[in-house]
Amino acid sequence: MHLGVRWSSATHPGNLRKQNEDTYLILHFDSKTVSFLGKSGQFSLDENLLFAVGDGMGGENSGEFASRIAIDQMTRIFPKALLQENQVFLDHYEEIFSELYREIHHSLLLLGDSYLECRGMGSTLTTCWLSGNHLRFCHIGDSRFYSITPGTKIEQISHDHTHVGWLLRKGKITPSEARRHPSRNALQKALGSNHQIVSPQIGELPLVDGQMLLLCSDGLSDELSDQQILDILSHPGPLATEHSLAQTLIDQGLRRQGKDNMTAVLLEIISLEST
Repeated sequence: MHLGVRWSSATHPGNLRKQNEDTYLILHFDSKTVSFLGKSGQFSLDENLLFAVGDGMGGENSGEFASRIAIDQMTRIFPKALLQENQVFLDHYEEIFSELYREIHHSLLLLGDSYLECRGMGSTLTTCWLSGNHLRFCHIGDSRFYSITPGTKIEQISHDHTHVGWLLRKGKITPSEARRHPSRNALQKALGSNHQIVSPQIGELPLVDGQMLLLCSDGLSDELSDQQILDILSHPGPLATEHSLAQTLIDQGLRRQGKDNMTAVLLEIISLEST
């Protein structure tokens, strides 16, 4: 089956924040060009596509700066690494992803050591590379990556790199307890932010027709539970006819407290023969 991906994206500073420290990336690249893509679109999975979400942290404006640096370095380095040695990348993508995240991490630490206004800045970074009928991902922090079968199930693929996330994965607390925990956003892993060791989660997924994939910052997942996300995407209602599914998720988050910046990048795997 010839598969493609249709995407939509949206971001918002939230109801209480003046500044948006979230950044996201939608990129297409081939042997000759690298192109930034718009908020929504569609491509064949015969192409190389890169999607990423970063959530910055730090005082003053440095959080926004940190997530932008992470995304910019991903834009600059990733396509070059893939295009130069495509088969090597396929065989060793874990090592290449790890080295790329370490390079971004060290850049943020260097800036933090060099400029007072950048001290302590850092970013989460969740990246998905789609090529053929497979997705390969790399993740650090508490932004999230979900695989969704509309009307059936939602699965969080990424790990929340927090102590609360660890407690949840070990079965020591329930999902509802994790959502209410006062330390749920205290990161144990991030790029920069004075962390010494970078150990991202890396993996791959097969892609199938009808599957949805969601990359989002914690501002959205703090407002919407997994079940609420699944319900919205399974039955978006009339709101989705006015704008994208990603914007629908953001709107629903804003209707709750909307305390933090919120970003959503939603991918829909489709059969191109049926479009």
